[in-house]
Amino acid sequence: MDLRSPSNTVPHSYNDTIAPGWYEAPQGWTMAASDPNFACGTEFSLYTQATDGDLMLICESFFPGACFSPSIVQTVTCERNKTLYGLFHLNGLVTYCFECTPYPLDLLIIEDVSTSVIKQDFLKMKKFGMEVVSGLDISPQGTNVAFMSVSKKAQIGFHLNAYTNESDVLTAMAAQHGIGGRTVLGDGVKLAASDVFNPSNGDRPDAKNVVLMFTDGRANGGPSIHKTFRLLTSQADVFVVTVTSQVDQVAVRRLSSGYNHYRSIDDKDALTWAKDAVTPCKRYKI
Repeated sequence: MDLRSPSNTVPHSYNDTIAPGWYEAPQGWTMAASDPNFACGTEFSLYTQATDGDLMLICESFFPGACFSPSIVQTVTCERNKTLYGLFHLNGLVTYCFECTPYPLDLLIIEDVSTSVIKQDFLKMKKFGMEVVSGLDISPQGTNVAFMSVSKKAQIGFHLNAYTNESDVLTAMAAQHGIGGRTVLGDGVKLAASDVFNPSNGDRPDAKNVVLMFTDGRANGGPSIHKTFRLLTSQADVFVVTVTSQVDQVAVRRLSSGYNHYRSIDDKDALTWAKDAVTPCKRYKI
């Protein structure tokens, strides 16, 4: 998606070979609302000039200030405010141009601190989590962060409305420690869904909910995650980072929101993947 944005001013750097059809833009990304002036990877990018309900008038950037070769695009808004674009106008070197507006994000970090996560894995997990948070726009209008741990019990370290800057969040995360014992992941899922993503504790109705969960998926107490996982995945995009060498892959897939929503902490691209997952207006490649 980054190659389709106005920041890409190199002509012919993107070949628009997508097939005609319906496409979902990542959250925060919308079709450019003004003439991008020979940007978005082509000399002839498409932009929006007017909107009427679910119909958009799009133009080619060919003559400055003029709507060249106008056509109509239909849009559909689905659940959780996802927008689908009917992109059927594929004309030679023309490229669809999208731009991103930063949006509020409510991020919950869950760490498995049970006995199966040995000290070496715990320290790696702790460092990884703090690196993910570092650099986020943590503010009342930007990203809010909450923290939970799961072991013999699920407990909240701090809520979404506890801190309003990066320094305080990182200090609070550094103070969290391991507990040991069983792994009641099902209780963790229920607590996150009912208590963290709750308006009284800082959950914002206009913010995207994201969970970054560190676990090996090996639950051995509490309610079954196979019965409770939908409580969380229905409210948030859940990304899972596996943290030990003994992983219950079936449970990890069930806990996550789907394909490309889980990684091993030892994968070389794991940190970049995780930061992309929690960063509004991340750099997309499609």
